[in-house]
Amino acid sequence: MKKSILVLAIVSIFFSTKLFSQDNIDYDLSADSKVTRFMPQSLPGPYIPNNNQGIQPPFVNTTSTTVLPNNLGSSQNPRAPMGGRRFIRTSYIISPTEMTASGFGAQLVSSIGWTYLVTNPQFGQNIPTTCDSVVIYLQNTTDATYLKGTSWTTIPTGMTKVYVGKYNIPSGIGPHYVDVNFGGTGTSPFSTIAGQGVYVAFEYTSSVANPIATTVASANITCNFGVANSIATGTNQTLHTNTLAFSTFRPETRFSAGKTYIDVASVSSLYTSGQSALCLTCPDSNRVTVLIDHLRAVSDNFTVKTRVVNIPGGSVQEEWTDNLSSATVSQQTIKHAWLKTGDTKSYDSIVVEILPAAGENVLYNNRTNIRTGYVKETTLNKWSYAIPTDTADGGFGVNGGSPARTANAFNALCTLSVYGVYYTFNRFDLLDNKPYHVEIYNDASGLPGTLIYNSVGLRVPTTNLGQVKVIHNLTTPLTVIGKYHVAIVQDSLINFGLGFQYEVPIRTGTFAFKNTTAIVWTDAGSAAAGGTFVFRPVVGVITSLNLESGINLEGFFNGTSQVADTVRLIAHNFSSPYAAVETAIGYVGTNSKGIFRFGKINNDSCYFFEARHRNHIATWSHQVCEKVDECDKLFDYRPSITQAFGSNMVFVAGPNAGYAFYGGDANQDDIVDVGDITIIFIDASNIVGGYVSTDCNGDDIVDVIDLTIAFNNATNFIGVVAP
Repeated sequence: MKKSILVLAIVSIFFSTKLFSQDNIDYDLSADSKVTRFMPQSLPGPYIPNNNQGIQPPFVNTTSTTVLPNNLGSSQNPRAPMGGRRFIRTSYIISPTEMTASGFGAQLVSSIGWTYLVTNPQFGQNIPTTCDSVVIYLQNTTDATYLKGTSWTTIPTGMTKVYVGKYNIPSGIGPHYVDVNFGGTGTSPFSTIAGQGVYVAFEYTSSVANPIATTVASANITCNFGVANSIATGTNQTLHTNTLAFSTFRPETRFSAGKTYIDVASVSSLYTSGQSALCLTCPDSNRVTVLIDHLRAVSDNFTVKTRVVNIPGGSVQEEWTDNLSSATVSQQTIKHAWLKTGDTKSYDSIVVEILPAAGENVLYNNRTNIRTGYVKETTLNKWSYAIPTDTADGGFGVNGGSPARTANAFNALCTLSVYGVYYTFNRFDLLDNKPYHVEIYNDASGLPGTLIYNSVGLRVPTTNLGQVKVIHNLTTPLTVIGKYHVAIVQDSLINFGLGFQYEVPIRTGTFAFKNTTAIVWTDAGSAAAGGTFVFRPVVGVITSLNLESGINLEGFFNGTSQVADTVRLIAHNFSSPYAAVETAIGYVGTNSKGIFRFGKINNDSCYFFEARHRNHIATWSHQVCEKVDECDKLFDYRPSITQAFGSNMVFVAGPNAGYAFYGGDANQDDIVDVGDITIIFIDASNIVGGYVSTDCNGDDIVDVIDLTIAFNNATNFIGVVAP
C-alpha cells in the first residue's frame, strides 16, 4: 500500500503503510459524568505557558481574556494545534458579538491560548508533544458568520502573520492552558478593533516520524460547539491539504494584551550534519548552527553556551560561549566549526543552554533554557545530513514526470576527493528497477551550478521491498573544494522512492530541488519553496579511508633510505576466494612510507592487503584481521618478517634496517625466473635507461646490478606467496 505527497505540484511521497485517515469525529462531553463540568471562562493563575521549548519554567503572570468560551464541548480533531496529526490547517471565526461579550475591546494582542482537557484518561493526550512549526494568522472582520471558505490557498489572504515558532502540548491530568507569545521571523503586530470579530487561522507542521495517531491518545481540545460551519479544518499524516472541511466545533480561545511569558530567549532550531567524516582534514568538517529567538521587545543581554558532548563517555568534546543582545523580537544565528580528531567513531549530543548575562537576572525564574538531544555520528569517511538515530521516513519522487532532481549541498574549505555517493530508496510496491542517475554540481550562489559529474544510467535495486541502501562508486575520485551539490535524478515517470527524513522547518542553503519543467533550482528552505518541501534526502558522500603503509623495496632500499616510487595496494576480502575489493595507488617516499586512499572498503571489515610494485614480487599482508578503522591507519611491513603472508620478505641491513619485498620480477608474472633475467639482460645489453620495469634498483639505467638482483632471487625460486 502506499501514500503519496505532492510537493509544489511535482513531488509525491510514498509510504509502506496504509494511508491513515482519522474520521472527523468531535466529542460532545457535556453529558458525560466523568468529565469535570467547570471549565474556566477566564484564565486562572499561576499556570504554565508554552515557551517554545521542552522545558516549561514558571513565569510572571498576566491577565488574559477568554474571547471564545467553551460550552462544555471538546474535540479530538485539531481545532487547535495538537499531537494527533503531522500536518494541520485550521481557520475559524470569533464573531463580533462574541468579541464584544468578552470585553477584550481594542487592544494590541500579544498572545493566543487554547485549553486541553485531560481529566478523563480515555480522552487525553498520553504523551507530551512538541511540533516543529506553528504559523498563526489573525484578521479583524465584520462578518457575523464564517465566510472564509475551505480553500487554504485563499484563507491567509489579508490576514496578519502574528506567530512563527514551535509549539508544545503537555500530557497528564489537566486541564492544560497553553499560550504562545506572538513574534518570530516575518511576523507583524496585530490589534483588535472594538465591535469587530476576529478570524483565527493556523498551520501546524511536525517532523515527528510517528506522531500520536489515535483518538484515544490525541489531545482533547475544549470547544465551543453548536454554530454550524464556523470552522474549517484539514489534517493529514503525510502532507498539508489545501481543501478544508467544515465543523461546528471551535476551540476555546484566549487573547492577552500583555506578555504571559517568561524567558527572554529560546532555541528555535538546531542544525548540524547528522553524520560527519572524522578523517576529513577540512576546518569545517564538523559544523553546528543554532537559531536563537529573542522573545521580548525590550533590551536584553544573554549568553548562549553550545557544547558537543560525547554520549558513550559523557566528555565535552567542544564548547563555545556567545554573548548576544537584542532590543526587539528577533532571531539570531550562531555558527561554529571544529575539526574532530582522535575520537575514531562515536555518537555526540549537541547541547545548547541560554543563560543570563553576568550581573543580570532577565530569565525571571533563574532557570537555564536548554535544548539537547540532537545526535550526530562521527564516522571515518562518510558525510550526510541524515540523523543517524532516525530511520528514513519514506520515499519521494515524481509521479508523471521526469527528470526531476533533488540535491544536497556539501562544503569543504580544503581540497578533498569524493569517492562515492550513498543514499537510500524506500520501495513500497513491485514497481522496482526504476531508472535514475547521480549528478554532482559546483556551486552557483548557493544553488547547483555547473555539472561536474554525471553517472551512467542506474536502476533502483530489486533485491527486496522496504528500505534499500545503495552506494554509487565514482569511477575516478572527484576532487572538490568549497561548496558542491550532490543530486539524485529520477529518470522515470513513476515515483522512484528516494529515502528521506523530515526536517521542519527545513534549513536554507542546504537542500534544493528542480522539477521536470523548472529552468532553475529552488532552495527548499527559501520563500520560493513555500515551506512545503520538508524532506531531508538521505544522501551523503564518501571520502577516503586512508591507510599509511611502510614498504621497503629490496632493489630500491639501501638500509638508510629508499628511491621513491609508486606502489599499488589491493584490498582483498579476508575470506576465500579473497576477491579484490579495491585498488589504491600510493607514492612511497624516501622514508619508505606511503598513503593509500580507499573509497570502497568498509572500516569495520577485515582485509588482506596485496602490495604490487613494477618490478618487485607482490607481497600479501599477514593472516591477521586488518581494518582501516582509524584515520591514517598504519600497516607496516618493515619491522617483522611475519608482517608478510608466508614471511615472504628479505632482510636489508643498515641504519634503518628492515624487511623488504623481493626484487627482480620485471615481467610481473609473480615469480622471479629466467623470463625476468632474459628481458633485463636484453635491456642492459642495449643500455636502456629511464623509468622501465627492468630497472630493478631505481637508478634509471638497466645494468648488471639489476641483473644480479633478478639472478639471486631466481636461484632461490622466489615467487608470490598468497592465501
